[in-house]
Formats: sequence, structure tokens, C-alpha cells
Amino acid sequence: MNNTITRLDFERLLEQHEQLRKRQRSELKRMPEGSLNIRKGKGCVYYYHCLDGRRRGITGNQDLAFSLARKKYLNISLKLIERNIHSLISLVENYHDLIPEYIIGKLPHNFQTLPHKIYLPYDRKRDAWMDEPYEQSHYHCVEKDHVTAQGLWVRSKSEVIIAEKLDAYHVPSRYEQMLYIGQYYFAPDFTILTQDGLKYWEHCGLVNDKTYMRKHHWKMNLYERAGIVPWKNLIVTYDDENGGLDSRIIESEIVNKLL
Repeated sequence: MNNTITRLDFERLLEQHEQLRKRQRSELKRMPEGSLNIRKGKGCVYYYHCLDGRRRGITGNQDLAFSLARKKYLNISLKLIERNIHSLISLVENYHDLIPEYIIGKLPHNFQTLPHKIYLPYDRKRDAWMDEPYEQSHYHCVEKDHVTAQGLWVRSKSEVIIAEKLDAYHVPSRYEQMLYIGQYYFAPDFTILTQDGLKYWEHCGLVNDKTYMRKHHWKMNLYERAGIVPWKNLIVTYDDENGGLDSRIIESEIVNKLL
């Protein structure tokens, strides 16, 4: 959602003020002459109509009293509207839209030749990143036999939980995007875009499988040499010995490390 305020927003606000001023001026012309004076005494409220230097009681004429009270309100309202209109006219004349494309157009030419996405705010980067095609792992595609509510095919029920939690928190992610480290290539379960840059999520399901875990530890060591580490840009979660997963742990990781 784009919440950027533009010059057009102020122009519309100015138009609304001008229309309101017109309506209130028209209503004010229909108001009775004079003004209202209110006095309190002995637990009662007394209304007086002040006109041409004279004052007469109108406590019994509530309609006239309330009309004169409304007249007082309109006079104050119109003064504020006039002040706002004056301020808005000046603002519209001097305001510059903070739209990235407009600002990029003001940059020196050599700066404009750089990828424009480096200048964009996170929400624009996120949307553009999610729309970009990416290289996805095709390793044993037949093993992707679980599908999320969003239609993403993954390899395990635990990955279903992670994917759906990421989506529930509107965290942009890619499933099994290829990652190249030197001569090796990997496919982290989830590659995630945050305001601090890319982060990776690996989930280990076969904790009782010694071969699987040896490969996992080897990969973690290689990740660390490449600067991909849990205290910076890597999340690692595990099934328990019975193949179970506490979704509260997944939610905690998202809330505390990705939002």
C-alpha cells in the first residue's frame, strides 16, 4: 500500500476547504441578524438576543437562540477555513512530491543510470522483488508433494507451516532459490527479503538421519565461511526426533528476526 502524500492530495484538500467555505458563507447569509448572549443564574440558563445595541430575552425562543449559537460557530469556522486556505495555497505552490521516480529524475545523469531499485523504499523493493523471476532448484521435484494454501509446492509439512506463516505475516520469500557459493550451489528452503537485505531460512526435518545431518553441518560450515550466519542473516529450525514441529517456534522466529 502506497501512503505517500502528493501535491494532488493538498490540491484536493484545498478544493474541499473552498467548497466548505462556500457552503458556510451561504448558510451564514440566511442566519438571523444580531448575536446571542448567554447568562446563567439560580440554576437556570437565560438567552438574550443582542441587536443594534439592545438586548432582549429569548429564553422561550430556543430555535432563535440555537440559530444564533450556530451563527457564532460559523463565524469562527470560517476564520479557520480562511487561514487553512491561505496556508494550503502556499503549500500547493511550493510542495514537491516525494515520489521516487520524481526524485530520481532530479539526480545527476550518472546516478540515474544506476539500477533504480536501489533508490526505492522497502515496500516498492519488496513488490518488485516478488515479481522478478528467479532460478529455482529442480532437484527431485517429485518430492515436492505438499502444497500450501497459496498453491506453493514444498517438500514437507514443516515447510508448509513455515511458508504459510511467512505469508500470514506478509514476509516476502522465495522457495528454493539457487544460491552459489564458490564452486558449490545450494537451494535454501526460503530466501527472504527484509529491510536489512536478504536472509535465508533452512529447516532440517530428518534429525535422526546421520547422513542427512552430516550434510547439514557441512553446509552450515560453508554458509559461515560465506558470511551467512544465524546471528546475522540465517534462520535454522528443526523438527523434533519424532518429526514434529511446534509452529509457535516458527512464528517466534518470524516476529523476532524478520519483522
